[in-house]
Amino acid sequence: MKHGSTPSNHESLIMRDLFNSIDEIDELLQKSRKVRLHADEVQVNLTGGTTMMSIVAQRIYERVRNDQRLCQRFVLIDKQLSEEQKRKLWIEADIHWLDKASDQGENND
Repeated sequence: MKHGSTPSNHESLIMRDLFNSIDEIDELLQKSRKVRLHADEVQVNLTGGTTMMSIVAQRIYERVRNDQRLCQRFVLIDKQLSEEQKRKLWIEADIHWLDKASDQGENND
């Protein structure tokens, strides 16, 4: 979770079970609460990871919106072919914003 205007303003949440952590979701949401409530803006990266990680990220996004805070989801697009991705693991990817920057709590559909 990134918050604020500088890259150093972020909060990492650690999941004990990356594949089946349904029981951890409430704990992770609680851990993210302080950042969610004090941030001017929260940016949620939905790129990669396991299905469970995506579920947690989406739930954080929903909580931020329920808290009437500005929040945007994004994904990073790596246009390399699969084989090239294996050789070049770290490249600058294209960012694609899923939500427009808008008023707090506004529906982005």
